[in-house]
Amino acid sequence: MPLMHLGRNNLAALATGAGKAYDSTGAILQVSSATSTTFTATSTSVAGTPVATTMESGYPILSTNQMTFRGVASTDQANFQWECWGVTNSTATGAGDLLNRAQETLGTKTNAQSWQFTADITLTT
Repeated sequence: MPLMHLGRNNLAALATGAGKAYDSTGAILQVSSATSTTFTATSTSVAGTPVATTMESGYPILSTNQMTFRGVASTDQANFQWECWGVTNSTATGAGDLLNRAQETLGTKTNAQSWQFTADITLTT
């Protein structure tokens, strides 16, 4: 999955001591019910009306060139068909630098469920 331009530019800024980290205090996984299948690297947010999931304690994890993010949607969050997701470096929905965006049908979450969502993002050359 390709990086978004905002995410790519922010990673470059982080390499030079600037930028905002995708870390345990700032990163969130966002999900939405949007079914737009068009990928545009210049997108600035997850399609539709995204809902932020709480980052699980101890995440994200860095392993060589792979970042693993894990979020939890409680029973009162994101109760809809999950069709789109992404990682951003802000705890506010719709804010921050969108690192990636994926269009993927993940199922329908109800208010009787808590869902744990794990995303692996690999940086390659």
